[in-house]
Amino acid sequence: MEEKKENVGVLFRKFHTCEAYVRQGKIAACITLLLEVLEKLSSAQLLNNEKETLINGIYTLQRALAAHKNFKEIFGPVTFNDTDIKTTYEFLKQLQAAHEEDLRDRMKSESSQDEPEKLDVNGIPGPDAEAIRERATAAIKYLDDGNVPKANETIDGIDEVISYITEHYNTLGIQFRKESDYENALQCFVKALSIYSMDEGLHYNMARVYYEVGNRGKARECLSKALDINPEFQEGQRFDDFLLKFNTL
Repeated sequence: MEEKKENVGVLFRKFHTCEAYVRQGKIAACITLLLEVLEKLSSAQLLNNEKETLINGIYTLQRALAAHKNFKEIFGPVTFNDTDIKTTYEFLKQLQAAHEEDLRDRMKSESSQDEPEKLDVNGIPGPDAEAIRERATAAIKYLDDGNVPKANETIDGIDEVISYITEHYNTLGIQFRKESDYENALQCFVKALSIYSMDEGLHYNMARVYYEVGNRGKARECLSKALDINPEFQEGQRFDDFLLKFNTL
C-alpha cells in the first residue's frame, strides 16, 4: 500500500511539474514529462477519483499547451481532442518526432535557465514529492482558515506547490458546481485565485458558476479576466460570444 501511494504521488508530482513548465513557457520540458505521465497512467494503480482528477487535469493542461505562444511557435495551431488518453499520447509522440531537433534545442535552452532560478531560492534544493504534499497541505489549511498571507508564506513561490493547491481547489470547485453547491464552488475558486491569479481556467470556472446562478454580469467579469490573461482561450471566447449573442446581460 505504501508503495502504491508513493507511485501515485510521484505521478501526480510529475503532472504538477508539467503544469509549472507551461506557466514558465518550458514547452519542450513539459511535452517530454507529459509523455512520461501518459505512458505510466495506464498501468498506475489509481483509485477512480484519482484517475478522474488526473485525466481531467491532463485535458486542461493540453488546452493550455495548445494556447501557449511558445507552443504555437513550434507546432503552429493545434487542437487536442478530450476523448482518449491513448490518442493524446500518440498525437504528442507524432508532434515530438516531427519537431525533434527543434525540441532538443529548446530543451537545452530551457535547461540553461534553471541555474538562476535555483540561486533565487538561496541554494535550497527543490522539494521532493512528500515535501510538496506537506507544504501544500499546510497552505490549504491556512487558506481554509482564511489566512491567505500565511498560506502564501508557506507556499514560498514554489511552482509545484502552487500547482498542487490550484488543482486541489479547481477539482473541488468543479465538483461542487456539478452538485449545484454554488457557494462552496465559488469559495474554492476564490481560494485558488488568491495564490495564483493568472490561471484563465479558474476565472472561466468561476464564470460558469455565476452564469448558473443567474449573475451574468459577474460571469462576463470573470470571462474578461480569463481573456485578458489568455486572449486565445477558445472556451472563454465561445462562452463570451454565447453571452453576447443571446443578450443575456
